Amino acid sequence: HRWTEFVSDMLPSYSYDTRPVVTGLNQFAMVVYKSAISTPFVATEFKVNTAGNVLQIIPRNFPAAYVNSSCGSPTITNGEGKYHLAYQWGVFSIGYLRWSVYTDPSTFNYYSSPSNGSGYNLNMEPSISLANFNPVISWKGSLYAGSPQAVLRRGTLSGSNMIWSDFLKVGNNINYVHSNSASNSTEKTVMTWSQDGSTTKWVRRTYPVNGKTEYSSPQGLNPSGINSQVSSGTDYNNMKANIF
Repeated sequence: HRWTEFVSDMLPSYSYDTRPVVTGLNQFAMVVYKSAISTPFVATEFKVNTAGNVLQIIPRNFPAAYVNSSCGSPTITNGEGKYHLAYQWGVFSIGYLRWSVYTDPSTFNYYSSPSNGSGYNLNMEPSISLANFNPVISWKGSLYAGSPQAVLRRGTLSGSNMIWSDFLKVGNNINYVHSNSASNSTEKTVMTWSQDGSTTKWVRRTYPVNGKTEYSSPQGLNPSGINSQVSSGTDYNNMKANIF
């Protein structure tokens, strides 16, 4: 069943990027957005029955120590009863927060910064997906005076800690990084980006390949454009890229 629910009419202006994001899991949906440039994220969780009727609309609160007014560019997904949120702190680092469905984010399960150790001064505009329920985050990274690159990192839970992989860093003079993962038991992720303002590039990450992670060489997408978004799928052969 389809359902529609009004989220907010309290946005003061369009002078900043509200960036609403949404994810759904069975009878639950979570919407996160920036209601004003000087406020933290606003989050609302919806509980819906099988007939498409909204049973509950629940305002949610983020932990103040990890989400404040300097945060922006949220990106969200879900899996195995958990929400996974990535976002940028100012323009300097990427945050990652995980918490259980139908609970408040203030009672979060885990927080970390996957951009730590990247070597970049600026880390911005993340994109998140789950590869076999492991978070994979991509973003744009650069030095203050350097050429931006597309960055990708995968995390896996070890006990109560998230262990982040080595960094994949590709491209030069890039923009508009996006990634998504296939929904199967093998970790398959595609990352795309715009290079030099006109060429769309892509790379894929596969695990395991003989027990190791394998990255393809960057290739061009045809047709190319300025921005691209990758859909999920059951395998590489039915993941699609929208280019515009």
